[in-house]
Order: sequence, then C-alpha cells, then structure tokens
Amino acid sequence: MSSENILILGDILLDRYLVNSIYLHRIGCSGNIINVLEELKSKYLLVTSFPKPDLINLIFDECAYKSGSLITFPAEGKTNVVEYLVDDGVTKQIKDKPEPVRNINDLEMAEIIKNSCSKKILVSDYGLGGIGPISKESLREKFKDPAVISFVDARKSNYLDYFGASWFFPTEDEFRAFLGQCPTKESLKEFSEILSAYGVILKRGDRGLIKYTNGEESDFSIPNNYLAVDVFGAGDMLMAIIASTTKTKNLDDNTIRKAMLLLAEKLTVNGAGSLGFRDR
Repeated sequence: MSSENILILGDILLDRYLVNSIYLHRIGCSGNIINVLEELKSKYLLVTSFPKPDLINLIFDECAYKSGSLITFPAEGKTNVVEYLVDDGVTKQIKDKPEPVRNINDLEMAEIIKNSCSKKILVSDYGLGGIGPISKESLREKFKDPAVISFVDARKSNYLDYFGASWFFPTEDEFRAFLGQCPTKESLKEFSEILSAYGVILKRGDRGLIKYTNGEESDFSIPNNYLAVDVFGAGDMLMAIIASTTKTKNLDDNTIRKAMLLLAEKLTVNGAGSLGFRDR
C-alpha cells in the first residue's frame, strides 16, 4: 500500500433507501468517509468486517468507487441494515437497530495494519465490533510512528483503545462520558494528556467546534447560512476532509475552516444520504 493512501479502519452498516418504490443501497458509517474521499479524489484503503462481505463488496462496485479499494472480512452477527424513506426530497429514517458483530479475522486485519505504509490513518469506531482487539493493538503500535498522522472518531467506545492517536473527534457528551468533566481548557488538556494525543477537535453541535492542541484553544462557529447538522451531523466526514487536506499533524485554523465549509456545501447540495449514489 502506497504511503500516499489513507488507511481507514471502521465499522460499517448497509444503508437502504426507498426512493419511488425502488431500493438504493450505499455503505454507511465508515462508508461516509470514502464517499467524501471519492469526491476529493483521494486514494484510500478501507478495511472492515461485516457478516455478509460479498454484499458489501457488491455495493462498493455498484457505487463505482474509483479512488480507493475495500477489504471486507467476514464477521459473526446480524447483518446491520439502516432503512430510509425518501419522499419528495425528504429523507426519513424508518429502521435503525444496529447490533455489534464479532470480527473473526482480527489477526488478518491486524497484519494489514502492521504492514501498511500509509502515513495517514482514519479510525471510525461506532462501537459495532468491526475493529477487533488485536487490530486495535496494531493501531496503537502504528500511532507511535512520528511520521504517521492518525484521526479517531470513536463513538460508544473507550478512547483508551486508541491511545497515542494524533487527533480525537469527540462530541461534548462523549467527552463528558470519558472524562467525567465538562469541556474546559484545563479538561481538554487533561483529555489530551491521558490519551497522549497531539490534539482534540471537540464537536459542539450548533455552537461549532473547539480545537485544542499544545495548550492553545481555537473556537470555530458554523459557517454562515448552514445548519449544525450540515457540518456536525457527520463528524467522520469532517474528519475525512481534514485528513485528506492536511500534510502535517499541526492542523492550522484555516484548514479547519475550509473543511467545515466544504462539508457544509456538499451536504447542503447533495444530502448525506445521496453521497455514494454516483454513476449508478
């Protein structure tokens, strides 16, 4: 794997959209990341696990992904499907009961991580079991490489599983659940120190986000004319844009602002659910 590629480890769901009595499918969760990277024409490799890998591979091919590739290992558990109804341009979620799966090829996934030459790693952990304990250990070893820039969006998961990652992207609720404190400059510093992180991007809904690194704090508001959901209803997509556009661990304020605006524009025009239906 080329060092120019972005390595993505994450949980996935199968999103099913009912549009005019026709079902359309796309890959959800960490699939959101590759939809963004396709738009940016960034090279990537997504490594994941799913109870029916052939089905995910088929959807990947149908969606005409061209910038990257996918490795799907089989998993034990329920085939997680999230269903949506699209009516007159409005998307309504009608079924969402994802359940954790068990990655039964954890050792093989860990070997891919170990042998990867990628200098950028994205982790999208929705707490669905797609990343096993051996793979997490392999990731922590990769994070020790000073040349590697790593980004973690870990929902419903213990952040300590990803100790040493460069940047963490918690929501305020996730931050409080982990640290037992409200976010302040002092608690953001403590969060970073506990996880040996270079920095934190704290997502605060309609109040924008806070970037904390090296004792410095920057506040970012929602771009004008956009709703909070346009930017922060898809934190993993924001993470993907930042990872694709930065060349160093030091994320300057301009990089964050550009990423926020780009994501807001894409979601306002396309809608999160429509990304991934290109060329079908």
